[in-house]
Amino acid sequence: MTTWNGVIKLVMEQEYNQKERYLLNFNNRSAVDKYRHILSDEPMLIQRTTTQDLASYLGITQRSLTRAKAQIYRPDVL
Repeated sequence: MTTWNGVIKLVMEQEYNQKERYLLNFNNRSAVDKYRHILSDEPMLIQRTTTQDLASYLGITQRSLTRAKAQIYRPDVL
């Protein structure tokens, strides 16, 4: 039972640290910065999630995410 307590503690600490990094990194960033971060650090997340879910994860609206994508992929248009 002690081994399981150690495993559970480790998993909970990792989850807490991940959430803390997420909050510290994303709260004050623009939609473009948030999307660039996901592009560089978690590209599989973009491929595996819908725009709606990705926008929710980033804490922005779908419209803001779409505009951020446009600014990154076609910077001369906007």
